[in-house]
Amino acid sequence: SINMPPKFHGHGMGHGGMQFPVLHDGNVVHLRNCTGNNVRLDAQGNVHGDGGQGFMAKFQVHRQGPHVRFQNVKFPEYYLKVDNQGSTTTGGGGPACVFDIVPVNPPTFAFSSEKFGASGRHHIGINGQGQAKTGTGKGEHGQFTVVRA
Repeated sequence: SINMPPKFHGHGMGHGGMQFPVLHDGNVVHLRNCTGNNVRLDAQGNVHGDGGQGFMAKFQVHRQGPHVRFQNVKFPEYYLKVDNQGSTTTGGGGPACVFDIVPVNPPTFAFSSEKFGASGRHHIGINGQGQAKTGTGKGEHGQFTVVRA
């Protein structure tokens, strides 16, 4: 048999040429933030950065090509969202809940609001105190390591 270069082993680009297998449609993931904890929601749909391994910190991936939405497992009515002010919050799955996948060092990514464009400061963000952030770019507070939950 021929020894193929490593990039051809395993899934490679994933199903249908889709990059980043951890972000495949239907996967359930944790989004580990700069504090080392996971993004979680509470029952009111508020975003926190102090999550553990539980259902409040699990998100189902809804993947559409280069775009992704994150639906909470415990509270499925809530999706991660960046609002008009650039605040990380939740919504019902509409256009402000759709993010462009920005590879930083996969499986670490930034998630840029598709609605507002990558040039602005409209990325999912958690600050160093584990709080949802407003006006986040692609720096430390806007980077998340995605792991299968």
